[in-house]
Amino acid sequence: METNKNLIILIAVLFCILLLLIIPGVPFTNSQFINQSTDLNYILFANGFYNGKILSIDNNLITAIDNNGNQSFLDTNWQTNFSAFDFNMTNQYRKYNVNLDTNGNVTIDNNLTLGRQIFANSKSSILIDSNKASIFGGVRGLYSTDISSYRIADTEVCSEQFSTCLGWQNTGLGNSGTQVGGVNNLGANASSSTQLGVSNRSTNQVTSQVGFSNTLSGDYSAQLGSSLIGGGANSAQLGYNYSSFYDSTASMGSGKIGIASTATTNLLQQNTWIYDVTSLGAEDVNCSGFDTNTDLTTSSCYGAWTYGTRYKWNANGSLDRNITGTTTALSQAQTKFLTALTVGNLYLFSYTITNFSAPFAVNGITPSVAGVTFDKMRTNGVYQKAFIALNSNALSFALDGIQGARFNIDNVSIKPIIDGNLIVAGNIRTNKDLYVTGNVNFDGNVNFNNTYWDDISVSINGSKTETAKPPLFDETQMAYYFENVGAGNEQYVFGEFELPHGWKLGTNLHCHLHLHPSTNDVNDANFELSYNWTNIGAIEATPTTITLLAHFDGNVNKTQIVEFPDINGSGKTLSSLVEYRLKRLSSATNDTFTGNVYVDNLGCHAEFDAIGSREEWIK
Repeated sequence: METNKNLIILIAVLFCILLLLIIPGVPFTNSQFINQSTDLNYILFANGFYNGKILSIDNNLITAIDNNGNQSFLDTNWQTNFSAFDFNMTNQYRKYNVNLDTNGNVTIDNNLTLGRQIFANSKSSILIDSNKASIFGGVRGLYSTDISSYRIADTEVCSEQFSTCLGWQNTGLGNSGTQVGGVNNLGANASSSTQLGVSNRSTNQVTSQVGFSNTLSGDYSAQLGSSLIGGGANSAQLGYNYSSFYDSTASMGSGKIGIASTATTNLLQQNTWIYDVTSLGAEDVNCSGFDTNTDLTTSSCYGAWTYGTRYKWNANGSLDRNITGTTTALSQAQTKFLTALTVGNLYLFSYTITNFSAPFAVNGITPSVAGVTFDKMRTNGVYQKAFIALNSNALSFALDGIQGARFNIDNVSIKPIIDGNLIVAGNIRTNKDLYVTGNVNFDGNVNFNNTYWDDISVSINGSKTETAKPPLFDETQMAYYFENVGAGNEQYVFGEFELPHGWKLGTNLHCHLHLHPSTNDVNDANFELSYNWTNIGAIEATPTTITLLAHFDGNVNKTQIVEFPDINGSGKTLSSLVEYRLKRLSSATNDTFTGNVYVDNLGCHAEFDAIGSREEWIK
C-alpha cells in the first residue's frame, strides 16, 4: 500500500513538471504574472484593485469579476488609459493613448513615431526639438483645438494662439499664423497670415508671402517672388525687386512693369499706369549721390539738403546716420531741386539703404515727396516707387526717435517717366481712355467696346465731271462751284469710296457737304446725292437718291456743313463700295439761291470699333 502511495505522488510530481514544460509562463509571482502573461495596468494592480477578484482570460480579453459575479474591469486588445505617465514603463514600448491635463508636459529626447495624432488644447503647446526628435507623418498629423500653437523647429518664437511654425528662427506673433522656412517674421497684427520661404516680413492681417526677403504691410495682400516691398491693402505683387504701395493694386515684373490704382475699388474702373522704368528723363534731385564731401558744400549743392547732427558724410560716397544727435529729418525742398516736379506728372523715386540696424522692430525710415507718403523701410535694399506728383511739398526722409535706426543712404533719385513700350500678345480691352506716350505693339486685336466717330473724306476736286454739264472750277476759291441753271442743265460730279476696315460693320453713314456761297443772297440751295452701296460679290442695285437743303444767311464765303439723311448700312460688309453722283437741283422750286455755291468737300461720318481688320478680307 505504501508503494502505491509513493507511485501516486511521483505521478503527480511528473504531471506538474509536464505542465510547466507544456504551458510556460504560469505566474508564480505578481511580477511574473503581470509582465509575462497580461498587459494589466501595473498601478491598478499595485494599488490592490485586483485583490479578491476572479480574472477571466479569453485570448487578449481579460475581465476582472468580484465574488458576486459583477464585472468591474475590462482590458481589451492590450490597451490601457492613463491620466498621467506610468513611470514604471520607462524605456519599454507600449501602445498608449496619453491624455494630458492643462498643466501636462511631454518631453521627448528620442524619435517620436506617430500612428495617428498629437492633440493639444486649453492653451497647450507642442515643441519638438529639431536636434532631438523626428516626426514621421501619421494618419492625422498635428492638429489643435481651442487656442493652441505648435512649433516644430529650433530657436523659434511661435507664441500666439492657433499658430504653427516649421523651420528655423521664425518669429510668429500674430494669431492663427503659419510659417514654413527660416527667419520669417509675422508681426503682432499679422493675424491669419502665412509665410513660405526665407526672410519674409509681414506686419498686417490676412497676408500671404511666398519667396525670399519680401516685405508686406498691407491688409489682405499677397506676394510671390523675392525682394518685393508692398504697402497697399487688397493688393498682389509678382516678380522681383520692386515696390508697390497703393491700395487695390496688381503689379508684376522685375522692377520694370507696374499696374496700379489709387482707388480701393475695381482696378479697371480707375486710373491705370503702365510704364517702363528704363524710359526716364533727367535727374530732379540736387546732389543725389553724396559722392564727395564737397557735394554738400560747393556752390551748386550748398544748402540743397537739410539734415541734423545725426548725419555725417561717409568716405564711401554715402550719407551716414549715426545713433546720436538730433531727430531732424533729411529733406530737400523742391525749390532746391534741379527741376521742380510738375503736378500730375508720373515720376520714379528711388534710393539705396545699406548697413541698416535698429534696436526695435518699429524703427525705420518713412520717405515722402510732393504730397505722396511711402511705406516705412526697415531693411537694406534698393527701393523704387512710381508716383504722381500731387503738390510742391519737399522730399523728406522722416526718422524715428533718438533710439531709432542706423543706416547709410545713397543714390536718392527722382526722374520723370517719359514713355515706355507696351507689348501685348493678345487682346486688350478698356472701358476708359488709354493714354500711351510711347510705342504700342500688338500681336492681337485692338477692339473698342464703345465705338468712336471718324470722317470718310471725299475730295470733290478729284471727282469726275460729266463732260456736257460739269461744274466750273475757281482757282481763287480752290473749289468747284455749282451755278443756278435751268432744268436739264444742272451740274454734277461722280465719285466713289471704299469703306475702311476699322468701320463698324452694318452701321449707317452720315454724309454731308462742306460749302460756302458766292453772294450775299439770303436763300436756299438744293443738292441731290444718288448712290449705290454694294458688297463684294453682290449685284449693283438701282441707285438711291437723298437730298439736302442748304440755307445761306447773306455772309459771302461763310463756310458751313450741311448733312444728308442717313444712309442705311444694314448688311454691309468689309470693303464694300459706295458709288455716287452729286448734283445741284437748281431748277427745283425750293432752290431759291441766285448765286453760285462752292462745294469744298463731300464727307461721311462713320462709326469705328477697331483700328483695322485682323485679316485682309475678314474683320
